Amino acid sequence: MEEINNDRQSFAQKLTSEAAADLYLRAGRSAAAQKDAQAAIPWLRRAIELTAIAETASAANRILSEL
Repeated sequence: MEEINNDRQSFAQKLTSEAAADLYLRAGRSAAAQKDAQAAIPWLRRAIELTAIAETASAANRILSEL
């Protein structure tokens, strides 16, 4: 039973990290669209740190490269 609870916690943490990464990506994208690189860079870097999804990291890196 403990193993199942640990699996559930791990899954929940992964979902939480991905949700946070998505929010950071959106914040960074919004700041970049407003030409605010100083605000965008930390948001985008944090999205890259949190995500395990290649598309999210790729999108953040692409935006960073365009700043």
